[in-house]
Amino acid sequence: MKIMNNLFFMLICFASILMAENYLINGGQESQINYQMVQKVEPVSGTNKLILSYVIPESFSSPTYVQKITAFRIEFSVPPNKREEDVDRRGNKILRATWNRPDRAITSSIQLTALNSTGLQRIKTQAPFPVASVPSAEQAYLGNSEQVPTTNPEIVALAKKLTAKSRTQFDAVQQILTWV
Repeated sequence: MKIMNNLFFMLICFASILMAENYLINGGQESQINYQMVQKVEPVSGTNKLILSYVIPESFSSPTYVQKITAFRIEFSVPPNKREEDVDRRGNKILRATWNRPDRAITSSIQLTALNSTGLQRIKTQAPFPVASVPSAEQAYLGNSEQVPTTNPEIVALAKKLTAKSRTQFDAVQQILTWV
């Protein structure tokens, strides 16, 4: 009898693995992150110019995620000679603080609060798969790197196998998530 029970249990476990499925859950999650970073830079004697650059975090939203940045503040122990804002090629706001002939340590302090909200709801999309073309602004994020080896033949082959029957981008993502 004990053997039958064990076999029955193993059969149920094996069957549940074969019928694995992703389930969509409705709901949400919210968080508040109070962030502070303190950085101390000690220029060596004879430094002519010191430039510190910081990305200024932005609020943003998508169909499933909202981030609101509040109470952003950056302070320096020694006021910079020049303080300017710029935008990089990816659209990030950059703050550059410049000191001419700094003669002592400079401490920067960044503080902010990030209010995050994740909405868990079904995304209705019929975006076709495979993707016909990727806009040039997004192509930089799809390049090969040490952390993301997009040209690795084994990874490429597995991705093609997993998404072979997918007709929409949502279906392709679901196939890969189910495999993971």
